[in-house]
Amino acid sequence: MPLEKVAPASIPRAATNIITLKGAALDPIAELRKFIASLLTPTMRSEIANPNNTITINM
Repeated sequence: MPLEKVAPASIPRAATNIITLKGAALDPIAELRKFIASLLTPTMRSEIANPNNTITINM
């Protein structure tokens, strides 16, 4: 039984150029969205990380 060919053997040059240009144009937008999402995500600090709970040793 022959294997199925899912992808074409070669991508036309024009299609490669379009994919590359669109990808390069959209990458910064995706990075900006991830950055904004990281700023909007609330963070919870553990009780151990609370500076008021740290043990200080006076010498």
